[in-house]
Amino acid sequence: MPSIKDGNPKADLANTLRDSNQWVSQFSYIRVIACMAIVLLHSVNGARVYHVDTISAGESVAAYTVCSALMWAVPCFLMVSGALLLDPAKEITWGKIFKKYIRRVFVALVIFTAIFTFIRHDPQGGTGLVYEFFTGLAFNHCMSYLWYLYLMIAIYLMLPLLRKAAAAMNDTGLWLLSAALVIISIVLYISINSAGELSTALIGIGSSIQLLTGCTAYVFIGRLIYLKRFDARLCAVLLVITTAGLAIATYKMGQVVGDPSFISIYCSPLVVIQASSIYSLLLGIRPEAGAFIKSADKCSFGIYLVHMIFVRLSMCELGLNPFDYGPFGFILMSAVFFFAAYAVTWIVKKITGSAIL
Repeated sequence: MPSIKDGNPKADLANTLRDSNQWVSQFSYIRVIACMAIVLLHSVNGARVYHVDTISAGESVAAYTVCSALMWAVPCFLMVSGALLLDPAKEITWGKIFKKYIRRVFVALVIFTAIFTFIRHDPQGGTGLVYEFFTGLAFNHCMSYLWYLYLMIAIYLMLPLLRKAAAAMNDTGLWLLSAALVIISIVLYISINSAGELSTALIGIGSSIQLLTGCTAYVFIGRLIYLKRFDARLCAVLLVITTAGLAIATYKMGQVVGDPSFISIYCSPLVVIQASSIYSLLLGIRPEAGAFIKSADKCSFGIYLVHMIFVRLSMCELGLNPFDYGPFGFILMSAVFFFAAYAVTWIVKKITGSAIL
């Protein structure tokens, strides 16, 4: 796959990448950078959650603020998936969906639900490991970050429908559909959170539909921007404005309410614009990805799964508090978690040849 610089540097990226079924260097950069951001986000949020009784109100608000500025990371993963999976040149059958895509995600879900069930199990809690495992697997009661695996299974199941929609509509139609999905997701979120007393089951089902609706928009947006990038200067301006807006709004709201995370939900227009701007900018990276970026990209799924083991063990089991060391502590700890998860994933892949991670 030639890099962008190998052709006419002034040519639109779509001319280089359109309907290509080859490896795309820019996607490696996007996934690795997004993975680093996710590790930092989970490190900051983990420190807030696991040390909620010892940190100050100001530290809690600061953690929420940092997390709000990093909410673009998961959407970038979804947009890369959309760019690849909605490619009409890519042959995707139900057999491939179940045997390759869903199988990999489901096996990972079972393995990491089992790992965290064992880590979290309290022998004096009155429930057995097997019961905790199956309830955790059925309702994602184990570790909340595994929600992404449930989401991907749902998107894979909808993939034939999504591909038909992408093939049947022109760019304008897909942009309108994406906007409609974001609006519906916002309406669902507001309705669920203002409906008063609802059963746990209804809240769970409604929240799942709301999340899936908003995240599906990113799948279409990823394909659209992949084919035609936004102007880089416009993206840079929008990125600064939305990131600052998310941070300021979260900080201000955090001083009023206990949990200001609703400011930065995935269907938030600020997050949608922020994530789309970053994605478009990163698609413009010219240098071919080097050996480390390629290797880390291949391990990115494993890094996402494994890093939370280190976050949980260090902060919850060992009581390590990054707030004690300031911003540098979070950056250093996130770097350690990232490279440790990368090393574990690389070793597992090397020894077993498994594609699960």
